[in-house]
Amino acid sequence: MINMRKLSYFIQEFLDRPIWVLIACFSVVCTHLIFDGTFVRMWNLHNSRKVLENRIEDIQQKNERVENRMKKLSDSRFLEREVRDRFNLVGEEDIIFIFSDEDL
Repeated sequence: MINMRKLSYFIQEFLDRPIWVLIACFSVVCTHLIFDGTFVRMWNLHNSRKVLENRIEDIQQKNERVENRMKKLSDSRFLEREVRDRFNLVGEEDIIFIFSDEDL
């Protein structure tokens, strides 16, 4: 009976101090978030967001380079130069030099 009175008195004193109640509630919520795994999942989502933002930025830069290249492809001189460089072709007016490594 004495222990119940002490407990009742302690609870009443505790509830009369709003700051202590706030601290206790905050502690319970933080403990729940940590042990439930919600806090860890939120942290991982934040990190994933950064990774995705970086990937979006990289893809936008690549997209811009492709668009610039496509604009250049409308120019026939650029297109001819690309074909020559890529497939080792020569034009009708080009001069070809062939060097031999063997001594004659």
